[in-house]
Amino acid sequence: MKRFSYSIEVPKELGLYSKPIVSKFIETLTDPRSWKGHQFEFVSVQSPPSSTLRRTSRHVGDVPSQRLGKVQPNSKNHIRIIFARNVQIKNTCGFTGLSCADTINKIVYINERNWRCPPKVSGLSLQEYRTYLILHEIGHIIGKNHPIKCGKVGTKMDVMTQQTLGKCTKINTKNVWP
Repeated sequence: MKRFSYSIEVPKELGLYSKPIVSKFIETLTDPRSWKGHQFEFVSVQSPPSSTLRRTSRHVGDVPSQRLGKVQPNSKNHIRIIFARNVQIKNTCGFTGLSCADTINKIVYINERNWRCPPKVSGLSLQEYRTYLILHEIGHIIGKNHPIKCGKVGTKMDVMTQQTLGKCTKINTKNVWP
């Protein structure tokens, strides 16, 4: 099993609450239907914040929620997840309206606008979209690419399909899991 640690950065100016974000990442990445079921393990170096919702300007919490074993936050297997506005994504990734992954430096940039309100063309509910977004972008970090073609009519979409853009949504059924 390949092991990664991850941390989440939510800039204070975005006005997002950190507790549900950290909880959603932990819940998604530890679910057996996620990449975990494909021999990947993801360990948060943060614990979910206390029961009071709070905002942070850097990392959310600083107490490990799980034992890291051989994976430490500054290792080559550490993923930084950064919530960002379109302007930062454009400066970093060269486009807007989407999230993106820097696979060399293992940084995921989450588009805060899509996190708040998923594109209608995806056909996904807010919770489905967030699950999809997490697994899609982490999929890039672990070496997965967008499929070249849609699957056969009526089959489930590959989680690496660009559902944010509505790709294959008229041919395949929506799917948020690998």
